[in-house]
Amino acid sequence: MKHALAAALCLTFGITGSTSWANQDGTESRADFRGVILIIGDGFDHQHVAMGRHYLVGHEGRLTLDRLPVSSAVQVQTLTENGEPEYVADSANTATSLATGVISSVGRVGTDHLDRDVVTVLEMAAQSGLKTGIVTTASVTDATPASFMAHVANRGCENPQIILGGERYGSPYA
Repeated sequence: MKHALAAALCLTFGITGSTSWANQDGTESRADFRGVILIIGDGFDHQHVAMGRHYLVGHEGRLTLDRLPVSSAVQVQTLTENGEPEYVADSANTATSLATGVISSVGRVGTDHLDRDVVTVLEMAAQSGLKTGIVTTASVTDATPASFMAHVANRGCENPQIILGGERYGSPYA
């Protein structure tokens, strides 16, 4: 199941192929591509886009974001460590689900709710011989970018000193 979802993500975002879209003037544009750029606005929601649009260009205006040829939104399920539904997620488990297609729990980076490592779409791409990379405005060890390339039980484990144990983001760890 997780590999099928990750493969679907690859196909949706397009490893190679072409896409077309309608321009504002009604003409059609087409582009061939050989790569994927996945832009994640961490904590970004439709309401944020609407507020920004209204403030910057007015209700009928269009942001650069509105002009991208492809966009999507997802809703991610979250589980407690006991497997019960949890209704408040965080960027660690949300990004882990985006990167793996696996349901996780709050604070997990690249692991499922039972702390088992799960293969990410970035790892699958690299294993298939594709070139991969992460570009971020945060640290690469921050939960969202790390979820595509790391496997840790607690999002707070961002460096050697922290890995020795303590409490981070309200969650104690050994």
